Amino acid sequence: MITVELEPSNTYTVKNLSHLHHENSDHSESSLCEAWRFIRSNEITAYMFYLKPRTDITFEQLHSTPTLGKLDIVWMSGLGERGRLQTNQLPKPTSSIMTTNLGYLPDLRLFLIRGQGKCCAEEAQTFSVRILNCTQRAMDLSLSFDNSFAKREQYIWIGVISKQLGKLEAHHTYDIELQLVPLTCGMKRIGGLRLTDLTMRHTYDLEDFHHLFVLPKLVH
Repeated sequence: MITVELEPSNTYTVKNLSHLHHENSDHSESSLCEAWRFIRSNEITAYMFYLKPRTDITFEQLHSTPTLGKLDIVWMSGLGERGRLQTNQLPKPTSSIMTTNLGYLPDLRLFLIRGQGKCCAEEAQTFSVRILNCTQRAMDLSLSFDNSFAKREQYIWIGVISKQLGKLEAHHTYDIELQLVPLTCGMKRIGGLRLTDLTMRHTYDLEDFHHLFVLPKLVH
């Protein structure tokens, strides 16, 4: 991989976090991603960008823009062939909702109410989340986790692994604390929660509700 750059939409400025070691350290080991990296078949590499709203943009303009920008990727194959790819505009992430296949209205909503946005690898993190019952009926809920999701994102859940949440009345909320340990550096999608309504025997899968920026482990 030669270069991976993000061209922001007209409402943002961008900083490539992969180049932080050039500004803050004399050692390339402190970088999140090498400037020139060989990526093997089926290997995944994360590239980090910090987007910040422009100071001359109004609140209405910022929230009416549906995209973040587009990626410009330049690479060279093992045989020396050069390639380039420019993606379509990347959409902004949407809020986390869980629905059945019975309609378009959400049955459950999940909100992050407390949790850090960055940490170091192998450092336990605690998140407080709130579950909202959007239906007109009570739900008898149980919580579990999709371990394959956590394995892909390279973190492990600790503490509560599964739990009976009990009855959640219509339009009421339930707060719960979750803990995990990130194993590697990069931007992690936090999710893989499964909420099962025992009354209706339906399971709601939540892909992700938060993003955690994991830095290299500090060595004293």
